[in-house]
Amino acid sequence: MPRVWRNPKVYTFRPEKEKQKFEISTATIWILLMLLLLTGLVYFFLFSNYFKIKNVYIVGADVFENEISDIIQQNIAQKSNIFLFPDKLIEQRISQDYSVFSQVTITKGIPNAIKVDLIKREPILIYSHQDKNFLVDQGGIAFESKNIPNNLPKVDKDQEINLGDKAFTQDFVSFVKKLWDIFPVKTHLKIVKIQVPETDFVLEVFVEPGWKAIFDTTKDCQRQVDSLALLLPEISGQKIEYIDLRLEEKIYYK
Repeated sequence: MPRVWRNPKVYTFRPEKEKQKFEISTATIWILLMLLLLTGLVYFFLFSNYFKIKNVYIVGADVFENEISDIIQQNIAQKSNIFLFPDKLIEQRISQDYSVFSQVTITKGIPNAIKVDLIKREPILIYSHQDKNFLVDQGGIAFESKNIPNNLPKVDKDQEINLGDKAFTQDFVSFVKKLWDIFPVKTHLKIVKIQVPETDFVLEVFVEPGWKAIFDTTKDCQRQVDSLALLLPEISGQKIEYIDLRLEEKIYYK
């Protein structure tokens, strides 16, 4: 009987694949931890109640305290976090809207307080143009047009200005202040009017007898007043129009 050959079965043995393990490197863990910590810090400093502004102190506002307080509270309502509070922008706004203050400083007190320090301008003289009067400080800034006192020197000038404008130079203001203090003492004359005819370099002072003295504001005020005081006895009783003191060597009068 013949042999019958059948196809043998062939079995292939494949090794099983090892299951891949999910591993996180140490560096990745540290990065995640740092991001988590950074997120927590950002939330703590910018969004937690700990740094929300709760106390506001205003110093030097005087009659403007309620108005300044309203400005501060409006901005707190928008950004109550002390780090986000726009202190520099508010300083600029108050300085622009309230020219009566020469300096505005906002200090942040960590964690939840701010202090607003305001320094008012001190009036030295009055700037007068037509029917408008402005108080002027030592720096020459016009800062007030209401409640004008009558015990300050008033300088008439044919130029329109607005609040916050530079009305005069600081040297000019110092000259007028000194003139106002020493003129009556040295000359025994009453000043009726002070005016700037054209430029701030020249000042005309009208006195009660009806004439005017012309001063150079770039030169020494004391010396010019002393020269006038020496001349007055010599022209006593004369009817004059003006005395020009701008030249130190000579005095002209008409």
